[in-house]
This record gives sequence, structure tokens and C-alpha cells, in this order.
Amino acid sequence: MDRAPKVELRPLATEDRDRLRAWRNLPAVRRWMFTDHEIGEAEHAAWFAKTMAEPRPRHWIIVADGEPVGLIHLYDIDPVARRGTWGFYVADERMRGKGIGAAAHYAVIDKAFGEFDLHKLWSETVADNEAVIALHETFGFTREAVFREHMQKDGRWINVLGFGLLAGDWAARRGAVRDQLAARGFEV
Repeated sequence: MDRAPKVELRPLATEDRDRLRAWRNLPAVRRWMFTDHEIGEAEHAAWFAKTMAEPRPRHWIIVADGEPVGLIHLYDIDPVARRGTWGFYVADERMRGKGIGAAAHYAVIDKAFGEFDLHKLWSETVADNEAVIALHETFGFTREAVFREHMQKDGRWINVLGFGLLAGDWAARRGAVRDQLAARGFEV
């Protein structure tokens, strides 16, 4: 790909149900998830129905050049404490490593601190997910926690890292991140 793809977020829709289950069950996606079992139809249907019943969109399909390629979402939003958690994945392996995740991050972080009026955005990641750790740090997230042997994957205990980003941190870092993305050809 010679140019940066056009990256957009669109709210989750009914027609995404089967796609999301297929994506979530891809080994390359499950590798980084906290629950790495294969998701069955009933489990997925219950999650999807609950998600679609939320009063305002908090789950978006990442679209690159018109093609759905991943999911990004805000969850565990506490309107009193004004904090929430977020996560994402780019499921289409052809699109990984092209900056699509970074462009989607920018958009959802802006939503979190703008539209959702959060004070703090929180994320947890498997400690050996170097790409996501680097991305968090580029965006100004601070490593706030190490949860030692926090979960099991493939029969071994692994650490999980917690990252936080405050609204003020984002306000200070936003312009530099925007400029970095623009230098890579992304419209933000």
C-alpha cells in the first residue's frame, strides 16, 4: 500500500454480528485477548444483544478504505468517576502494521475525552504485546500497573500491564500525535 488508507469508525450494526464472532475466533486475535477460548454462538449472541442494547454507540467497526478491518470500543464507563476502559483489534492481517490501529486510536481517544467527557481512559494489555505497548506510549499513556501472573494463556501464567491516559495528558499530546499521523498520510 503506497498511501495511508482512509480510516473511519462506524457504529456497530446488526450485520456485524457474524463478522465479529469470526474475527474474535481468529488465532491471531485471540492470542492477545484475556479470554482466549473459542467463542460459541450462544455466548456471542448474548454479548452482541447486550452491546446493541446500549443507549449510545460505544463499539465501532474500524473501516479502512471502505472495508471493515477491526473493532475498537469503550466499556466499563463510569459516568460519576468519568473514566472508562477501551480496547481494539485489527482483525484483517493484511491491514496490521499499516497505522490503521493508530488512526483508530486517535479517533476513539478524541471521542472518550470529547463526546464521552471522560477524565481518564484505562487499558490493560498482555505484557508481551510489544506493539500495543509502544502504541500506548506514543499516545501518552502512562504505565500505571503491573498485574503479576494475572492470567493464564496456553497453560502459563502471564503478566498484564495497566495503562492510563488523563484528559490533560491527551490535551498536551494530541497535537503531536495528530502531526505524526498526518506525516504518515492519515486524515485525522
